[in-house]
Amino acid sequence: MEFLYLIIGVVIIGTLAFIFQRYRRKKALKLIQLDSQKLTDSAMEESLTNLKLLNESLADSTLISDVWGKGVMAFEYQLEVKNLTIADLNDLKKQLERQLAVQAKAQGIKGYQQNRAFVVSDIWLKDDILHIDVSYLVNKATVEYVNDMNTLEQNN
Repeated sequence: MEFLYLIIGVVIIGTLAFIFQRYRRKKALKLIQLDSQKLTDSAMEESLTNLKLLNESLADSTLISDVWGKGVMAFEYQLEVKNLTIADLNDLKKQLERQLAVQAKAQGIKGYQQNRAFVVSDIWLKDDILHIDVSYLVNKATVEYVNDMNTLEQNN
């Protein structure tokens, strides 16, 4: 009987340790996501201001990585725009990536094994709302996400 209690105690302690470890990992990931989001928001605000697309403060971005997996540092921005067409998006994407590179350099932001820190992973226009997904290439998961998005774009 004592052996059974010992086994139950070990199982309970192991389960609690596992739950505590998962909680700590989730909390650490959330802190990393928030830091990454703040860096990306800052670079985006400066970049959009320089491109004259932003006249006021940038609205909060949304983390989009929950769909793609843990650790992906990708954020969506929405801006109300006038006189922008779908034909303008490719050029705008290039200009924005150049501005983001300038901001990354100015702020000392580095990417994960990359010569760039930010990439516009998606951009689209719907009902005068410009949607921009920006990925902060800070880790392997985000780099793989961007590669997957590029593959999807090429196949469509």
